[in-house]
Amino acid sequence: GSIVAQLGNGNVSTVRQEGGLNGSLVLQTGDDNVSDVLQDGYVNLSVVAQIGNENGSLVSQVGNGNGSIVAQIGNGNDSDVDQMGDFNLSLVYQDGNLNSAGIIQDGDDNLSLAYQEGNDNDVLVEQIGNSNAGLVAQIGDLNVSENYQAGNDNDFVNLQYGNENYSSLDQVGNNNLSIVAQIGNENSSSKFQTGDNNDAVVLQYGDSNMSGVNQTGDNNGSLVAQLGWENMSTVAQTGNDNISGVLQAGWNNTSTVTQTGNGHLSGVLQIGAGNMSTVTQSGGGPTVD
Repeated sequence: GSIVAQLGNGNVSTVRQEGGLNGSLVLQTGDDNVSDVLQDGYVNLSVVAQIGNENGSLVSQVGNGNGSIVAQIGNGNDSDVDQMGDFNLSLVYQDGNLNSAGIIQDGDDNLSLAYQEGNDNDVLVEQIGNSNAGLVAQIGDLNVSENYQAGNDNDFVNLQYGNENYSSLDQVGNNNLSIVAQIGNENSSSKFQTGDNNDAVVLQYGDSNMSGVNQTGDNNGSLVAQLGWENMSTVAQTGNDNISGVLQAGWNNTSTVTQTGNGHLSGVLQIGAGNMSTVTQSGGGPTVD
């Protein structure tokens, strides 16, 4: 079944349903809002609520038992949700102006939660596989979060509070975990996880801090915490069972950690201004499952 309620001028709603027991609810208040819903399968549910002017929502559900909720408040916001498979769930909430959300779920039992409050924020979540989960929350202006998951049972959390923060994540494999929290302005985090059971946590508080983490292998762990401004951390782990911890507080500190092989442990602590640390570890024995 389908229910459409529109209050205002120039609003457009299109609903196409094929299959059975699909449900669609569209609520639009304001002017020149556009909603397009496609449901092809069984027992899919879509809810779209747009309050303001010139907001756009596109929802495509191909499969069974998928759920999508889109709520947009403000002007010029845009949301695109594409679900292919079964029992995927997507929640998009945008409050402000000119925010954009793109959600792609291709597989089964994937979960995506996207929350944006402010103006000109962008979020992209692409999940390919099964039972992947992602949470993005951005509060401020001009923040960007780009996230890609390919595999099964991968999880990520990305929290950004401030302006012009950037976070990118690529997870390829299974059971990987990524957590990024950035509070301040113009902070940047880039992560690559390829393999299984890798964990990476990045915490940045201040302005213009940069973190890069690259994990290739299995069972690697990385923790980066940077407090202050213009600090930079690079962590590269290639192999299995490597552990790295970096804590930098102050201004313009630089840390580079490179671990190649298996079973390495590294800890870096720098407090002050203009400190520089380089750690290189290679070799290591075989790991035991």
